[in-house]
Amino acid sequence: MAPKPHYLPAALIGGFGVPETGRVVGLRHAKVCVRRRKEPEKVFGPLKAENIAYQYGLYDVDDPSSDLPADFAEAIWQEYEGALPTVIRALEQGTFTKDDWKTILLHVQAQSIRHPDYDRVAVTYIQGGYIPMHDTLLDLKGALFPVSGDIAVLMVVGAAQPNDDYEAGPLTERTLNAKGMELVNRAAWTITEITCVMGHPDDADYLL
Repeated sequence: MAPKPHYLPAALIGGFGVPETGRVVGLRHAKVCVRRRKEPEKVFGPLKAENIAYQYGLYDVDDPSSDLPADFAEAIWQEYEGALPTVIRALEQGTFTKDDWKTILLHVQAQSIRHPDYDRVAVTYIQGGYIPMHDTLLDLKGALFPVSGDIAVLMVVGAAQPNDDYEAGPLTERTLNAKGMELVNRAAWTITEITCVMGHPDDADYLL
């Protein structure tokens, strides 16, 4: 039997694509389009997200135990992945509950699972954050976690106060206009270590 692939949080990527019908966990099998830096004049796809965002055994524990099984990361992702599509839709529509928000927080926390080569990758590619952001005017720093094509969660360092209930929901909500999104996208594409970008198949022309 072939080894089971351990995914990067594939639901994150699948949330930007078209879920395959008939799947219990559709996001893993969602179809997306891809633009690769080495062939920037082409957009590939639709391709299954599961064929892009995984590497066999990447998150397996080298010395598993009863407290830390070899596939602990996969177990964590499966714990919430099935509920994530519904939760994301509730977040987009503004109808989310406290439990929905906790699922989003679990999703963000689960992305902190690190593979053995993470230290090098963090320095080379993302400098310690998922998508690092810096408001130079207010000198606020944080990390942006996209959860769908319409919604992202921004975790800002030092923004919460001691009495804030961060589990109740976001402290504030902001709308990013098209011009702001264009600036974020252009800035990301200038980072040479980023090897590809992925999006909804309907956005293939925009990616190109």
